Amino acid sequence: MIKLIENKFIPLLCFILGITICVSTSVMTISYVLIAILVLFKSDFYLLLKKVIKNKLIIGMLLFYSIFVFGTIWSSASPHFIITMLIRIIGYLLAPLFLIAFYNKKSAMLLLKGFVIGAVLSAVLSLISFIFKKQILYGTWDQTWVVFHGHILHNAFLAVVSVFLLWNFFDNNYNKYQKAGFLLAYLICFVDIIFVVNGRTGQIMLIAMDAFLIIYRFRLKGVIMLSIIMLIISPFLWLSPVIQKGIKDYQFDINQYQHGNHWTSFGARKEFHRQSESLIRARPMLGYGTGSFGTVYKELNANRHEPITANPHRDILWVGVETGIVGMIAFIYMLFCCLVTFLTFNTYYRCMGLSLLLGYTLASIENSFFIDNITGMAFIFIILALAGLGHEDKYLP
Repeated sequence: MIKLIENKFIPLLCFILGITICVSTSVMTISYVLIAILVLFKSDFYLLLKKVIKNKLIIGMLLFYSIFVFGTIWSSASPHFIITMLIRIIGYLLAPLFLIAFYNKKSAMLLLKGFVIGAVLSAVLSLISFIFKKQILYGTWDQTWVVFHGHILHNAFLAVVSVFLLWNFFDNNYNKYQKAGFLLAYLICFVDIIFVVNGRTGQIMLIAMDAFLIIYRFRLKGVIMLSIIMLIISPFLWLSPVIQKGIKDYQFDINQYQHGNHWTSFGARKEFHRQSESLIRARPMLGYGTGSFGTVYKELNANRHEPITANPHRDILWVGVETGIVGMIAFIYMLFCCLVTFLTFNTYYRCMGLSLLLGYTLASIENSFFIDNITGMAFIFIILALAGLGHEDKYLP
């Protein structure tokens, strides 16, 4: 039975988990909970647990979560909001169990394959929805051509997948038919992000991550290649109605903000950031405690006609308001652990890990990507799957 769990059930659940990152939050949650439970029954569980708790990635993630656990002591929030926050970031607590699962290369690879399949499926359905002008599932609520998630998450996941597809296209280990398949899947994601779905975060992630991959893989040739590619596609990017809309919306939002209107995407975020910074300055060392952001932000704006939020749309500010400088240091240390870990891996895993870290860091400037029950969990799964695959191939350059 133990062998069946290790060799069949956990890999199958990892594949389902990969697909449902892009497709279904509820099934994703069920999948990772089952994986965490089944890992406990592995025959070598205690041996692997001793190994993973020494891993820099795991140390960083556990430290980050522990700060929020200690933050419950001085929190001004109700038990409901405290528990909600701890559940929101519970992936960092469960990280050792996930890494144990991903030390099985089959499980790690199936998760990544499932993630690519789920993202490409999302893109294909999005394009079908756009072509036939029929909004389906989530698109009806989001008022754009998305299916399973809102436009920010949809484009972000496609941008991450584009890196995997682009690397495989350049990889000489695949034949010309496989490369053609990777290129087609990449172009589907590219077209959907750039020409169909409104989502500036994903567009920035796509361009930055793919540019990083090309330069990293081909060095000086990559710079030349990237320059030529940008010269070719720049006119198409400029003519994209989605890009044009994003530029016009951004210009309009700035103009409105300068005239005192904060009720726009840019204006609201600007206020969220400004007022979050003032909250941090008022209580810099330990913050207001776990789960307190929504309450203290609402109290700060009780007598003002300003947008109210439970999310500052910037990870570092959310961490700072609730856990102060101590939490911010722990958050930065966790990202540093990710960086150091992947710098020691071979070329492929190093590039994939650093690309993911780059994309998420850029996204977290105007969104909360690391502290989220969908994007945050996705980051944990993908980064740990890459770490699980790369740990035996590790070498120092």
